Amino acid sequence: MKVLQAHKYYWYRDGASNYALQLSEWLRNDGHEVIPFAMHEPQSLASPYAKYFVSNLDLGKPGQLSLLTKVQATARMFYCREAVQNLKRLLSTEKIDVAHIHNIYHH
Repeated sequence: MKVLQAHKYYWYRDGASNYALQLSEWLRNDGHEVIPFAMHEPQSLASPYAKYFVSNLDLGKPGQLSLLTKVQATARMFYCREAVQNLKRLLSTEKIDVAHIHNIYHH
């Protein structure tokens, strides 16, 4: 079975990320093919599917962001055209059986 694992991070960052990555490993060990979908970040694990990842959105220091960047980030939280387009491309090339959507809010 092909399982899409969508999470905002694709590296061991925190509890939610660790859980998603560990679950992916368990699924692989049970014979499933796991396809990640996340943001591009320097820390991201290598993946042949990284070409479908969306650009990074760093909200760690909001005081250092311009008003325009804050408005764009807020709009992206509700609808991200890049994510829609990349996910459509991924789904057109891979037959996904099930999608597991993890911690994706804000990104």
